[in-house]
Amino acid sequence: MTHSDATEVAGSPTAPEGTIRITFARALSYRVPRRRSSVRPSNIIFALGAVTADGSEIRGQGEGQPRGGRTGDDAGDSWAFAQTAVESLQGHTLAVATPADTLHAIRQSMARLRALASAQGRDGHTRPFRGTLLGLEVALLDLASRAHDLPLVDLLGRRRDAAPLAPTTVSPRADHQRVLDRLDGQRERYDHSRVTVPADVDEALAFLTDVTAANRAAGEEAADRPLWVTVARTLSSQEAHRLVGRLAREMSRGRLPSQLVLGQPVPSGDGDQLRSLQRRADRQTWLRRDRQVDLRIMGDGSMWDAADVVAGHGGRPLRAVNVRPAQAGGLLESIDLAEAVLRANPDATVALTRMVGASRLTTSALRHLALALPRIDSARLAAVVENHVEITTRVLDPEQAALAAAREAAADAQAEEAQAAAETASRRTEEQEADFGWEGAEEPIEDDALAEGADGDSAESEAAAETETAAESETAIGVGVAADVETDADAELESARRAARTDDEDDDTGPREGGHDVDDEVEEDDETEYEPEYDADDVLHQVVVPSVPGLGVDLAYENLVGVVVHYATYPTPPAPTLEGRPALTYDDVDYIRPMGSYAVHGHIVEREALAYGLNTRRFNKSTFQADDGERSPLSFRTARWPLSSVVAASIVRHKESTRILLHRNGCPVPLGRTFSNGDAGSALQYAERIGFPVVLKPAAGSMGVGVTANIVNAEELGSALDRMRQSVMGSGDFIVEKHIHGRDYRIMVLGDEVVAAVERVPASVVGDGTSTLIELILAKNAARKQNSHLATLKLKWNATARHESAKAGYQGDSVIPAGERVLLNSGNNLTQGGDSIEILDEIHPSILKASVEAVKAVPGLAYCGVDFLLEDHTRPLDEQEGAICELNAVAALPVAEYPMFGTPRRVSSQFLRRAAGEFGLHVLPERAERLSVRIRARGRVVGVGYRGWFSRRAAEFGCTGWIRRKSDRSVEAVVSGPTDAVAALATAAVLGPRRARPTSVTTVHVQDPGVEGFEIRKNPVAGQDASRSASARARRALSDPVRAARVLRDPARITSAVTRRAARLVRKGN
Repeated sequence: MTHSDATEVAGSPTAPEGTIRITFARALSYRVPRRRSSVRPSNIIFALGAVTADGSEIRGQGEGQPRGGRTGDDAGDSWAFAQTAVESLQGHTLAVATPADTLHAIRQSMARLRALASAQGRDGHTRPFRGTLLGLEVALLDLASRAHDLPLVDLLGRRRDAAPLAPTTVSPRADHQRVLDRLDGQRERYDHSRVTVPADVDEALAFLTDVTAANRAAGEEAADRPLWVTVARTLSSQEAHRLVGRLAREMSRGRLPSQLVLGQPVPSGDGDQLRSLQRRADRQTWLRRDRQVDLRIMGDGSMWDAADVVAGHGGRPLRAVNVRPAQAGGLLESIDLAEAVLRANPDATVALTRMVGASRLTTSALRHLALALPRIDSARLAAVVENHVEITTRVLDPEQAALAAAREAAADAQAEEAQAAAETASRRTEEQEADFGWEGAEEPIEDDALAEGADGDSAESEAAAETETAAESETAIGVGVAADVETDADAELESARRAARTDDEDDDTGPREGGHDVDDEVEEDDETEYEPEYDADDVLHQVVVPSVPGLGVDLAYENLVGVVVHYATYPTPPAPTLEGRPALTYDDVDYIRPMGSYAVHGHIVEREALAYGLNTRRFNKSTFQADDGERSPLSFRTARWPLSSVVAASIVRHKESTRILLHRNGCPVPLGRTFSNGDAGSALQYAERIGFPVVLKPAAGSMGVGVTANIVNAEELGSALDRMRQSVMGSGDFIVEKHIHGRDYRIMVLGDEVVAAVERVPASVVGDGTSTLIELILAKNAARKQNSHLATLKLKWNATARHESAKAGYQGDSVIPAGERVLLNSGNNLTQGGDSIEILDEIHPSILKASVEAVKAVPGLAYCGVDFLLEDHTRPLDEQEGAICELNAVAALPVAEYPMFGTPRRVSSQFLRRAAGEFGLHVLPERAERLSVRIRARGRVVGVGYRGWFSRRAAEFGCTGWIRRKSDRSVEAVVSGPTDAVAALATAAVLGPRRARPTSVTTVHVQDPGVEGFEIRKNPVAGQDASRSASARARRALSDPVRAARVLRDPARITSAVTRRAARLVRKGN
């Protein structure tokens, strides 16, 4: 059976006549892949399944684009709203008797969802969750159009068969030749040129003049080619009016084309300025009657929906609008917006734009919308997610399929021609060398470094070449200002720029609805990173859609496994079980999950240190110190615990050395041998000699990377060797050893005592008779998110998982029978998606004794994880086949603290108390359940939103207290609350928000501050000192007006600095 969401509706009752009933609803969120930016927005995919009156099963999907304040998704947690929304849709009925009935029913459903959004959003937010609502509406429309067997555009109401695409933006940061090439490409394909201009008015005019000159030089047809202009960042009202005035004057003088559309130049919160800007443009162009010109100011970020057409702008008609469905909250709302604009001004320009970071789910929906809008002048619809991950597959009609095949054939032919030309050139070179007697001549001996740089094999030479090329390509055309290159001086200028802000402007409060959101600039600036020169999906550079029902795209679930962050489906599947044990959930998962699986290792030890009265100082997410205020601090590091010596830890890191040492001390170990990298022949011979099955693993690996167990023949061993070579451990030696039939256990030994025993089960899923293998993996990963340790250690769909499932006869789109367990990995490592079962209460004493003896075999090893292979952990060791496969000196404490099944063991508490006792630190006799601490973070923590981030997280964790700026390089907080929450804040403080770079965080115990809630306080004295220091840096930075122009972008301050500089030069006689 092939993959289909419709499998979930099998057995569902039919819907009443003329309706469809939604039988399942699903939401998935994923982060948009990005190459250069650390900002990674999230999209939310909605998938719906329904049954019709005749019992047919259909499905629909859509994608939401929550973008904070730009789409109203700053009203709260978009994912929480998405879960509530899909739960409310499950069981919902839609009328589908006629397309008109269907659209009416969808409008009613969306009204109900908008009411739900208002109820769940923050108080006072008037446009909550518009970006998320877009995906819900598209999923409903896709579902309904499939029920009618119509393309989505025909359900909306087709008004044309093709629509014009927008060209890719030409940036002033590109080199001169690239700008000319891009303009040539635009002239060949589009009816206008589209450019981004600098925020400086003079530079913007210079660049536009150069672009106009380049277009006119191309011929008479392009002499008056229209321009669509976007400003690199939003301007103040004064600067925007100045820009509009200069544009109008230059257009009237003939230096710019007679038609120009200027994208909204002011922040979204200043939308009321659009009317006055357009009035100024109209007045100045009317007064200069020597040339008829048309300058239009486009409403963009301020134009959310039809209500803004009149209410937001004093009733004055707009002359241009950019429709963004993620702001409008859906396709139907977008149509309403365009119709309202055209009612007010029938000649208005209408553009259609998706938010940055869209997949084909979004752009396909917008293609259908482009053909249904009452007017469309330009559409920017290129998908970018599929440049990195193919999360969708296109459904093509026969004509498009033939066209796609023709394109592919043409591309193959072009590649063959290029290869043939290269071979011909190579032959000619060889013939010339033979003619001149070069063949066989002795080559000169060169310096290795020079030779390496000459042939380009050196990573350093490649990096240098890329840097040089990038520097050459960053010169602005016609302006002569080099692009920003970050230097120490520029960093100082940036500090001066921040110093000019008030203390309240360090992003502590987050984006405001209707206000300026800094992400507006970032996203718009990054669009050229993704957009291709033109969209290969389109014919003749126009928007077209396939003649197939619905959107024309389906989800590629197999490719979603690696990118999905959240997953929810309704009806809710049963919680995972294993051998009758229910999966465990943990109260502190929300505290710990944002840290990641690596940081939790050290966090739980710091948590116990604080709980037992010690103070801590953390340097990064893996290293901290604990002290009692009297003795030297004790250092903890995730990769190096203090109870074991460095020598002991080094020994056990090498698997072969460990195996030999254990064997000499009488510990049970499997028969095996180490082989050099590439010695596959000897490994195959050895495996045949000791007999299959065998295990293959790297000699010095970790986390199960490159490990394959239960290899039953030479062919499988060869395949496993190939997979290991492709892993990160593929360049080292490897071990082949006899496979021990049994289960894998991690037995944790502290001193002479076993403190925990965890059975590790290979990654697997259990079928339910309706879900596909991929759907089961997604659901299992969602359940693991409720585990504080395993939340980020997901099941994977990779070559190993495909291999293991294929052995059982299944593929990703196979429906797994109810109760059947499918293995996805032969190894048991939790980082590869394995499950954990804590079984200390069940394990036989002989096994516990053998584990303690194994640790004693390595001198200096006081804490260790013993990896045991056993047939049955409840039977004596001498009555079964069992062996120790390796030791781990830094065994992860969270494995026992947060098992998926079984009994949790607070090993971190025992570990901390033993370490404190060994090194003479005084700890409290009992663990404190509440803490009051002072946290001081140092580093880049001022002016980067750190205090706002910290206060929001403290409030979410239920803590009370305050945070304030201590100096220009530190902040101080006093926090009181439950131990788990306060300790999580102390650990997370060293991570901080995206722009922060804390270098250390000190946490000491104090009295309860006795305040309600959590607040941001001011420190006037520290603020004055910081202001004086920053002012001094500003004075030094402003001594160079060129760099100041690039970084500060403040004309008044730049003019003042240049005047002072000129006066000084005059006094010096220059």
